[in-house]
Amino acid sequence: NHILNLSGSFSISSWLNLTSLLSANAVQMILSKHWRDIGADGYTYGIWAVSSTSQINFQAFPDYSVNTYPGTSGALLNINTWYNFTVVFNQSGNQLRYYLNGNLVGVKNIAFAPISNTKNLYIGCQANSTGSLGDYFNGKLDDIRMYNRVLSENEIRYLSTN
Repeated sequence: NHILNLSGSFSISSWLNLTSLLSANAVQMILSKHWRDIGADGYTYGIWAVSSTSQINFQAFPDYSVNTYPGTSGALLNINTWYNFTVVFNQSGNQLRYYLNGNLVGVKNIAFAPISNTKNLYIGCQANSTGSLGDYFNGKLDDIRMYNRVLSENEIRYLSTN
């Protein structure tokens, strides 16, 4: 649905609880609106395994690269623990900000515009161009929210405590 395309400034927030850690180079998807086998065609928001550790991540195409990774910055996740993960993109400031439990854990200065598409939005997995699903989220997800604006620090703290 085109309404769920990201354009301009935006914020995405969710609660998550992993039931298993990832092996190296694995992915557990929270949200996905692209085809994983095509490449530059949308956005993903999930948990990536970097060196066998699970950390939050957001990737938007055409910059599907380490340029949009938040870096570790204390954002590593443990199993059986609830976390609030929020990513905020301020288009006018060309900045991605990553929050875990209301605390800023990473900042990336990057100019991009996510590619709009007509693909389905998937929660808890991602699809390839044949419709096969994979990269399932192993755990619980709750209160997934998307905003077409930058959330304030107070709003982010509120979401992480309520």
